[in-house]
Amino acid sequence: MNNLDVLRAVAVLCVLLDHLLWRILADDWHYVEQVLGRTGVLLFFVHTALVLMRSSQGLYATADGTAGWVKAFYVRRWFRIYPLSIAVVAFIVVTALPAGTTRGMIAANVLLIQNLVGSPNLESVLWTLPIEIQMYVLLPLCFLFARRGARPAFGLFLAAVLVGIPICLTHPKQELSITPLALAIFGPCFMSGVLAYGILSSAGAQRRRFDGKWWPLILLAAVAVFSLALQPAWNSPIRGWPLPLTVGLMIPLFSDMPSSFLSKAAKVVAKYSYSIYLLHVPLLIIAFVKTPGSLAVHLAVFGVLMIVVPYLAYRFIEDPGIRIGQRIAGVISRRAPARAPDQDIGLATGAS
Repeated sequence: MNNLDVLRAVAVLCVLLDHLLWRILADDWHYVEQVLGRTGVLLFFVHTALVLMRSSQGLYATADGTAGWVKAFYVRRWFRIYPLSIAVVAFIVVTALPAGTTRGMIAANVLLIQNLVGSPNLESVLWTLPIEIQMYVLLPLCFLFARRGARPAFGLFLAAVLVGIPICLTHPKQELSITPLALAIFGPCFMSGVLAYGILSSAGAQRRRFDGKWWPLILLAAVAVFSLALQPAWNSPIRGWPLPLTVGLMIPLFSDMPSSFLSKAAKVVAKYSYSIYLLHVPLLIIAFVKTPGSLAVHLAVFGVLMIVVPYLAYRFIEDPGIRIGQRIAGVISRRAPARAPDQDIGLATGAS
């Protein structure tokens, strides 16, 4: 869907722009890690859940039994997320290992369990991946409910809210995203994507009321309104929930936007978004810290690196991992694997 490409492109560009502006403006960039980057994360979570619900639909229809479908789901997720994240951690260990790093910290970052064991992130953007990995445990069950329609999907969203509210209220000043409680904090964000799938499953395309050509404009308007009005402070994660819920409810209301230069550009960004997300921080350091010269030189170096490096990472790490995962999943499910869309990923969410 072109609309989902736009959603994913906006998400990763929010994260990228946040960190880029921080590098350029430093202390003058007051919203760093509070608005743009976190807004991108919330959009990623919505996108992740919705796309994986659609992916599960295909697996469920073709797999030989429930066990085969669930195993295939997890195999595909592992080979989609871990190869590049492990490569990034390995790069950090070889080139710029922070002082005081232990083997336990490295192992936690490789396994993506930092929030469960209280380990620091070797790269700042890695904090969202453990939350997504932990969400994968629940997504197959969520699919079995959401495929029945909007009401069961809304029940899942409501359950996530009821679990998340007391945790948020009892830990108002703690950075909950780096604790074992993180999944409960961001559960309503994922469930907003599940709700969108449930509505689409029950209503279908024939119930959509608005022309898809307006989708990018409406999405950007929603991001601007909610990120600026509701998310100036992040010690209360509840304030972030309205944005993913709004986006999740908006998605079923729009037909797919027509093919255009914008949709094609969004597709390219979405395709390489995981690499962009994981690699842009090291590339910012190379361009702005390690490279001498003026701001124009830094921007030029960063621009070139952001084109070349994510392409190479996708070509030689991501895409082979996707293909291997699909082949193994096909064997497990006892059916021939189908080539999934490039953006059939649980993010790699993107983060500040």
